[in-house]
Amino acid sequence: MKTILALTVMVGLTATTLAYSTEHDDLDIAAIVADKNELQKFIDCFTEKAPCTKLTQDFKSKLPEVVREACEKCNPIQKQKLKIFLDGLNEKFPEEYNALKKQFDPTGKLFEALNAALAKA
Repeated sequence: MKTILALTVMVGLTATTLAYSTEHDDLDIAAIVADKNELQKFIDCFTEKAPCTKLTQDFKSKLPEVVREACEKCNPIQKQKLKIFLDGLNEKFPEEYNALKKQFDPTGKLFEALNAALAKA
């Protein structure tokens, strides 16, 4: 019985580390992308040009892993939102988008995998 309980706990812990929190899944990312000032807050936080808010810090803290692992732990909603964010950033602030790519993907290979993963969302 103890073995079954231990295995159940280990499986539960493993399952929780395989996905990101859904805390911000209801965030209206399209509205943020549509508002250049709001989008700039994310950019400034990510590039350390300005202090982060709790929201922008939450995203910034996960961004290196998200890029490195091609959003493997993202659920479909998170992939869709990230795609909207990156597309909007690239459209409205292409220089900042390229700087962000260089910051989180100096080799230029990780964003290819990330974009491929997001295209399937």
